Amino acid sequence: MMVGVSPIPNPPPSRRIVTRLPVGREVQPWPSDQVRYIRNRWRGPLHMRVGGADFHLRYVAFHEHSGEGAYPLHFHPHMELMLTDEGGGVVERADGERFEMKPGCALLMLPRSPHFTVWGRDASPWSLFIADFDLAIDAEQIPFESNDPVDPAFTPFYEWFVVRRQPLLPLRPRDWDGVREILRGVRPHLAQSQYGVGSEMLAAMLRLITLLSRSLREQGLAMGRNILPPQASPEAALLNARAQLESRVIYDPGNVQRLARAAGYSEAHFIRAFRAAFGVTPKHYAQKLLMRRASGLLLQTDLPVREIAYRLGFEEPSLFSRAFRRAIGSSPEPFRRERRACPE
Repeated sequence: MMVGVSPIPNPPPSRRIVTRLPVGREVQPWPSDQVRYIRNRWRGPLHMRVGGADFHLRYVAFHEHSGEGAYPLHFHPHMELMLTDEGGGVVERADGERFEMKPGCALLMLPRSPHFTVWGRDASPWSLFIADFDLAIDAEQIPFESNDPVDPAFTPFYEWFVVRRQPLLPLRPRDWDGVREILRGVRPHLAQSQYGVGSEMLAAMLRLITLLSRSLREQGLAMGRNILPPQASPEAALLNARAQLESRVIYDPGNVQRLARAAGYSEAHFIRAFRAAFGVTPKHYAQKLLMRRASGLLLQTDLPVREIAYRLGFEEPSLFSRAFRRAIGSSPEPFRRERRACPE
């Protein structure tokens, strides 16, 4: 049982959420920037739904490790894919299973899976590609007919890592060559603050998952037919609730109660579980998403504030203006004028 968690304070929806866990009674410190640093990264989320798969990309980065160090015992509320680009290190789960991370293998940690990393045994620096995401498969929407043109490339990946709970996938040399090519294409996009980087990250992740799924099929490890977990986990219910909040961003005072009921929780239990998993209450999370969408409509369109309010589900524009002012610190019209006059 995991107790005494220590989340990073106030993670907004776009922030990578890391929850540290105590070892004994002490929470381990973060490593210094001298031995572990993040050279390039992208933060989402960016969502895609295709062929029965809901894919929510949260975070993509290269983590660079040098010297000797350790990253504390922690977990994330999302899946985490790890690929060693150069050098090597060790990822160890709380249950004691260790994974030697060298080029040539893919490691995936499921949501809320406690683990830590250690490096420094190898003289060369350890460059680790990290991708955090949510992936949910709706079996009823997967096209299984042989004459269907849709190729559900997510399903072997999902079967191997999620249903069979196999954390490690050793790759054949030709598969690893394909992975390295994708990683080489990701680096320059992460290094440049260009418009559309999120789409580049999404495209790269689709290529990665497709490559891994193709390798699993060709090796006979997973064909993508066994995609139903034995039972729905609490983590899956919470991930689905978060996905629903993100897919329907409107003012809806009753959404928390409905999501709790759909997840099989009482409202109070659902709020506690959501906050434990994601660091914020579902209401706060929904408000952050709503205000981010409102900001985008104000800055990227010329719609009147009244029209924006109606599109966001507010029956009265004054109610929208008050909510926006509480969240942002400025009323909608002054916010639009000031940000457009000074984009920085």
